[in-house]
Amino acid sequence: RVMALNYTEQEKNLLKKFLVFTFFIIFAINILFTYNSSTYRVSKIVVENVSYQNLVKEFMLVSKGDSIWTVSDTTFDTILDKYDELEGIEVTKNYPNSLSINLIETKKMAIIFDLRKSIPETLVLLKNASVIAYNDQNKADLASITISNGPVPETFYGELVSFIATLDSYNLVSKTIELNFSGSNLVGDFQETTVDFGYPIDLGKKASALGYFLQNNSCNGDVSFIGSEELITNCNI
Repeated sequence: RVMALNYTEQEKNLLKKFLVFTFFIIFAINILFTYNSSTYRVSKIVVENVSYQNLVKEFMLVSKGDSIWTVSDTTFDTILDKYDELEGIEVTKNYPNSLSINLIETKKMAIIFDLRKSIPETLVLLKNASVIAYNDQNKADLASITISNGPVPETFYGELVSFIATLDSYNLVSKTIELNFSGSNLVGDFQETTVDFGYPIDLGKKASALGYFLQNNSCNGDVSFIGSEELITNCNI
């Protein structure tokens, strides 16, 4: 009788294992079927940003016909790398076959007026230190930078980004900043204060020194930098 009971218990255990195994097989087959089903393949893409509707075709070329399960934010990195004005991509899956794409734009830092060419250029400086052509969609309250002569240093745009970001941390309104680079010196007008930054290097440090100074002093006059953090003032009383 004991042997018979043990045998029955073994049968129950085997049956349980078989049922669990069968369940996982069916589950796996269902996943594979869904994964490869034509119903769940990308056939429609909606770009949420109105100003980037022209990119729909590019997104479709990358993902059309792919399983929607495999699509992620990194799927479109090749497109992201092509456009400096884009910082990121957020993908929302609308099952069974549609994607909604939200494009995160790179922060705009300044408007640059480059007067060195026979036909002056108007550019937008981005947070990643690249520049793009100005258009009506870029209208914003930004710092204004005029390049009247050159050439500009290789690190010029990166220095400007560091400069503006640092001033923003002192709550100095960017739209009130007007800078002019003459080819040798960078000079800025900050309402009643005119600042000569000298050659445009260490602009982040200079912005920090200027921000501290303007927070603690009013100056209707001139400020000149004689080093990265050293300045002299000629303020009217």
